[in-house]
Amino acid sequence: MSSKPKRRQHYVPRFYLEGFRDGERQINIYNLLRQKAIRSASLRDQCYAHRFYGKEEPMEDYLSSLESFSAPALHAVTRSLSVPPTGSDQRFGLFVFLALQLLRTPAAAGKVNKSIDKTMKAAYSQDPRFSGTLDSVMIGYDNPVLASLGHLRDCLLSVLDLHIHLVVAPGGRRFITSDNPAFKYNQYCEGIKGIGVNGTLCRGLQVFLPVSPHTYLIFYDHAVYRAGTVRRPDVSLATNSDIEMLNSVQVVA
Repeated sequence: MSSKPKRRQHYVPRFYLEGFRDGERQINIYNLLRQKAIRSASLRDQCYAHRFYGKEEPMEDYLSSLESFSAPALHAVTRSLSVPPTGSDQRFGLFVFLALQLLRTPAAAGKVNKSIDKTMKAAYSQDPRFSGTLDSVMIGYDNPVLASLGHLRDCLLSVLDLHIHLVVAPGGRRFITSDNPAFKYNQYCEGIKGIGVNGTLCRGLQVFLPVSPHTYLIFYDHAVYRAGTVRRPDVSLATNSDIEMLNSVQVVA
């Protein structure tokens, strides 16, 4: 007998959201578009879309296997308040999760179709067959997230050389997350216009990723930035201003 079709396909894993839960199966959320706080919402009903990865099951099964590999790594960070050592399976698991979250969200899918639309319209802008019609249509894939995930291997390989720094929230303060939790930035290239500076191979890349209400990971280009202290280069305690800044990142993500 075949298994039940997986129509509810999460783009942020449930195991990750459970780290931010309020109650056994509930989570507090804030809807930015509606400007409405919703307490004790169903955790199961967050960050999913119907057939987000298409009608075929293999992609969902493949992603589930990668989640099973990376979940222990995130749990270990929260439990031990430390970064897994270089070369360990758990450290690799963090990078697997990071690469997945950079590619699998609606925001990532939207960037794919935006790029396709812009490229195709530029290519055919002078074609008389499409005179006056291109601006009235949107050109893209039916399932752009699959095109995005097609770059998973390259994305993973390109982030493996980033260093990892763990930020721990002080007592009474909490980190928040969002439906697009992995946020890329490049402080080193601030002010540069006309070219992309947030690609995973760009010098100065930073990626911000909350792990739980009390732990937050920052992946960064060690050739450009330094973090922590000589005695504790991998872990630091957040200040109140750190909490505000890191939480604001999730709001604009």
